[in-house]
Amino acid sequence: MKPIKASYQWTVDELATAQVYHNNISGRRARWIRYGGLIIMLGATLSLAFFRGQFSWTVFGLVGVAYLGVVISEVLRHPSMVHRAAEKAFVDRPDKDKMVRFEFDDEAILSGTEGFGESTIHWDDIQRVIETPTGFLFYLNKQVYIWVPEEAIKPKNDIGRLRELVQEKIENYVDEAV
Repeated sequence: MKPIKASYQWTVDELATAQVYHNNISGRRARWIRYGGLIIMLGATLSLAFFRGQFSWTVFGLVGVAYLGVVISEVLRHPSMVHRAAEKAFVDRPDKDKMVRFEFDDEAILSGTEGFGESTIHWDDIQRVIETPTGFLFYLNKQVYIWVPEEAIKPKNDIGRLRELVQEKIENYVDEAV
């Protein structure tokens, strides 16, 4: 099989895009736990206040603080905030604005960054792959991932080949592209 090639310039926009997708995907369960806990706390507070006639400013204040925590958490996950944080973090990165390239074949993924050398990632080292509307996130663990945007894959018909290869090699493949 001829290797599938991808290359792109690592910019702050690529970093922010990858982080937004990662945050949205990895934070879903925690987000629903926060919302569920908040709804339960709010329901308990209202039932104590209105149905039993007991009102406690302490409990009401705790629910307010929890609500504020959820709101702040959601604001920090907003794409514009993620982009702002990525801009700050990107300034000090030694790999900023460097060309990144990948070669995907049946055996492994060859990865290289201009001025930093190359590395080989075997398919067994990848825990899961998530296809997003604009690219692929290859997870080495829950927090460490490799971003490969679709626009980096040339020719465009190799996107389908890469999708098929990933589905063949990775058991935990998720299609979030829809």
